[in-house]
Amino acid sequence: MKKLYIFLILILIINKINSQEIIKVKGSCKIRIESSISLDATKKQVLECAKKNAIEGAFGSKIITNEIAETKNITQNQDIQSKSTYNSISNTEVSGEWIETIGEPVYKRITGENGDEFIECIVEGKARALKKISVNFEAFPIAKVSDLKTKTISFNNNQDLYFYFKSAKDGFINIYLNDNINVYQLLPYKTSSFINYPVKADIDYFFFQSQTKDGMKEAVDELSVSTNEQVEQNTIIVLFSIQPFDKPILINDNSNLSKSDKDNGFEMPKYLSVSKFIEFQQKLLKVNDLVEKLEIPITIHNN
Repeated sequence: MKKLYIFLILILIINKINSQEIIKVKGSCKIRIESSISLDATKKQVLECAKKNAIEGAFGSKIITNEIAETKNITQNQDIQSKSTYNSISNTEVSGEWIETIGEPVYKRITGENGDEFIECIVEGKARALKKISVNFEAFPIAKVSDLKTKTISFNNNQDLYFYFKSAKDGFINIYLNDNINVYQLLPYKTSSFINYPVKADIDYFFFQSQTKDGMKEAVDELSVSTNEQVEQNTIIVLFSIQPFDKPILINDNSNLSKSDKDNGFEMPKYLSVSKFIEFQQKLLKVNDLVEKLEIPITIHNN
């Protein structure tokens, strides 16, 4: 009984330590409404900005640009509330990660002194400090095949998109595209049997273009982006880990494609709803602290 008692005490201590890693945070952000950007895209921007603001208030950050006007923090026990005003989403490296959202974000439409319209978002959630040492990797979209000089986040309607990746360590990568309605799995490719795409250290990878892998021609999905709006913002989501990790349940459905697209051999990537992906992502990051996430906003112009 003595051994069992000591073992139970040890479990309680470990659980207490782990429970302290995740704390409740609250943040807000205000972004000006632009006529060239849809309201849904603006709400998505301001939500991500509010999450960053909450994490920054709890764990700090390194600000790369000077887009933060003011930050105020109020701390009560482990509940931290933070409030900032942004002209646009600031490019920051925060020292924590968002785990899950509590309740629904609150959006307010505000008119400024000079008549400009703003959207403010207030969000509550759970986050934890980044205690791990991140793996060094490069990942960004490019406009032309194998040409790093064409690195961009701005695309025209129906333009091809390619993606560059290089890591300092062997690992596994998944790439998704969030169009504010659904999240599409772009990598691994649709016909692949992989759950995660394996990558080797110090190798240049150019995805969504034909390439040879392990001496054989790889079945590659070519990718182009399109929009029916004047300007649309999507987000590329990169998940990387030195160990294999889970993926969400995906839908494989081409019924929304036109007959001409089907006749020309086009297919839809596998996908799931944004809400389902957020639920999956929260669970993944909560139980697996080896997974690193990179979000890259891209803009599609319908000229």
